[in-house]
Amino acid sequence: MNEEARENFKFFFKGGNKTVSISVGDSQDLNIQEILEAVKDIVVAGGFTYVDDIRAVNFGEKYNTFYSSNIEDPMWTKENKPHSQKDDYIKQMAYETMRDAEDTDINENF
Repeated sequence: MNEEARENFKFFFKGGNKTVSISVGDSQDLNIQEILEAVKDIVVAGGFTYVDDIRAVNFGEKYNTFYSSNIEDPMWTKENKPHSQKDDYIKQMAYETMRDAEDTDINENF
């Protein structure tokens, strides 16, 4: 891949008396793990004392693919659970319960 088509990512953190800039992809092609590692470095530079790993998920029809900044376990897949209509009913009931509770709180306070 030529340099003009190469992807380059820059991450910045500015806060307090710190300014941190991390650039990845300058000299060679990138993979997702390198990008996640750079994000992890920015989070640590931002003041967190420890960050275990940063993850990204690619949701698929049958499988979800997980990517991690962890060098020992950079990628894995999990099979999606079959979607049932019962799940939709539970979500709808939870939504209606929360909506009714909000309406009750508003009417009782006025």
